[in-house]
Amino acid sequence: MHKDIIPFTPKGELTPPISKSYCHRYLIAAFCAGVEIDPSKVNFCDDVIYTYMGLNLLKSIFESKSNLKTIKINVGQSASTLRMLLLVATYICDEVIFVGDSTLFARPLKPFLGILERQKIEYELGNDYLKVKGKISIEDFDIDGSVSSQFISGLLFLSAFANRKYPDAVKKKGTGRRVSTPSPLSSQKCPAKGSV
Repeated sequence: MHKDIIPFTPKGELTPPISKSYCHRYLIAAFCAGVEIDPSKVNFCDDVIYTYMGLNLLKSIFESKSNLKTIKINVGQSASTLRMLLLVATYICDEVIFVGDSTLFARPLKPFLGILERQKIEYELGNDYLKVKGKISIEDFDIDGSVSSQFISGLLFLSAFANRKYPDAVKKKGTGRRVSTPSPLSSQKCPAKGSV
């Protein structure tokens, strides 16, 4: 197929996609703070949808009067969803099963698995799932952030959620080389949709 493209000066409005990383963090931070969000203000992609659905499950367990404390969270291929919800989910639930694509569970989880092992929390890492049985306790966490900033974010979210009921309950300390740097778009209001 042959198409001619004639040079032109573009005009009009452009709505760029919002950073997926910002959207994950926005949703989880709002949940941890107990703040309702307006879903119409979020630019949903597949990964962010998994985070949103996982948070809705956690919210239903957290606010429930029932004794049901076991949930299954589908994280698809989203490392952000898995890594940033893992500690909060194990703080809320007696048992949580993360399911998703096998390529995701082949990616590093060592910083958090080390916490689970240290606290003698049972876990089973399979080809396409991670099953955690036992609730995480608050401690003086020391975590290597050189693998991914998602581990540091997950720890900060645990701190924020725990501090809703127990102010100053969590101490944070990160080690290792920073692997993520602020985006040049960090001044952009996110995750609200906008025009440039």
